[in-house]
Amino acid sequence: MLAFIGMFTTNAVLPDYAGIGKSVARGFGTILKME
Repeated sequence: MLAFIGMFTTNAVLPDYAGIGKSVARGFGTILKME
């Protein structure tokens, strides 16, 4: 399994656990707010 953890900034409000990319239904590509 390939895993990646990264951080990014945006000027839009994105909800926690929003899916981005492929295989979102399997839980891949989810985002969380970091403070």
